Amino acid sequence: MEEDKDAEVCDIDYEDDDGFEEEQSKRVSKIILLVENAPDLLKDDWIAVHMGATWYPGQFVQFDSVSEELEVNFLHRSSSNEKWFVWPSLQARDEEDKEDKEDKGWVEEKNVFYRLGEPKEGRRQTLIFNEYDEVEKAFKDM
Repeated sequence: MEEDKDAEVCDIDYEDDDGFEEEQSKRVSKIILLVENAPDLLKDDWIAVHMGATWYPGQFVQFDSVSEELEVNFLHRSSSNEKWFVWPSLQARDEEDKEDKEDKGWVEEKNVFYRLGEPKEGRRQTLIFNEYDEVEKAFKDM
């Protein structure tokens, strides 16, 4: 009788839990990044980066532990609304410009000042961040 109880407890299938595998993957990625002395970011995390007179959102690509800089794939501001952002390839005028058009750049870790949530899709292939007003306030308070 005791064996059945123990077997029942041990037979719990944790993989059926929603999000378990995703959470496990994030933990493993986070451990790898920490070992490399990277900031507490995972690949493709959305961040806001201080760029002089303004800020831009982008996705974290990688961390260089020697220079302590992050590679970021930046979005551009939409010309129709300052709260909307687009991928640079969508702003390209012709097909040649669209090929491999990204705005990747290296920034100092200290210029990253806000972690953003996933953007939602807006009109005309724009991306909108729910935290826009909070980021604007944080940027102005810097």
